Amino acid sequence: MTDPDRQDQLNALWHAFHALDEKREGTVQKSKLKVLTHSLGTVVYTPPVEDVEKHFGDPTVTFQAYSDFVRKVIFQGLTENSIPDWSRFDQVCWQICSGKYLSKDRRERTLTQDHAFQVWQMFNRLAEPDRYPLVMDIEEVQFLLQKLVGAMGGQWAEADFQHFSDSLPTMSVWQLIACIETKYSEGIEPETVCEAVTELHKELVLDVVKEGLMSKKGHVRTNWKERWFVLKPCSLVYYTGKDQKDKKGEILNPTPWKVEV
Repeated sequence: MTDPDRQDQLNALWHAFHALDEKREGTVQKSKLKVLTHSLGTVVYTPPVEDVEKHFGDPTVTFQAYSDFVRKVIFQGLTENSIPDWSRFDQVCWQICSGKYLSKDRRERTLTQDHAFQVWQMFNRLAEPDRYPLVMDIEEVQFLLQKLVGAMGGQWAEADFQHFSDSLPTMSVWQLIACIETKYSEGIEPETVCEAVTELHKELVLDVVKEGLMSKKGHVRTNWKERWFVLKPCSLVYYTGKDQKDKKGEILNPTPWKVEV
């Protein structure tokens, strides 16, 4: 699933902007956005060529104006050969908003910080575009929760979902995380929930079609070695192990692969 307009990152950016908008006036001070912009540009290797404080005349900035600025100085500032890690962009935004809205002493802590982050990224993928405050329609919530229940090996209870969703036409990401940690984790081991979240995240955010061990013959030393392969729509990447920390190579294909099982 490609995102040429970087809508996922714009949604992540909105969360950070909203967290910085302490007075809930729909604007943020330029000085705060200057720090944020520098951090975002650094993690995707495109240091902003234009200063926030010089670009905007007013002392405060709206999200629409700021998102247009980020599109210009970061998204469009990438070189042709740039391969940024957009997850690092998301991490910067997550650290700002989760520190404010994700309670450290919440009653149920089924999800680790990393798995809560994965839910947040899935929310940003499925949320309504260009609709702020950012929410997911209840149909998208049902789609996500139903897949999550299936990944945990459970049975979807339509009646139970309808019971609480009738009065809840949309859901914020913090409501979604709370819903997973309470209603949809009851009686289930936290490890099972977290594993299901990771599997769903691979499908919905990382676009993983298939992954697993295969043997590969070396180019120079022609012996066979086991590698962990990850198939995505237009690439096949292989690593030394399942943790995917040591990338050994990548095969790109401009046309999406066709998988026959």
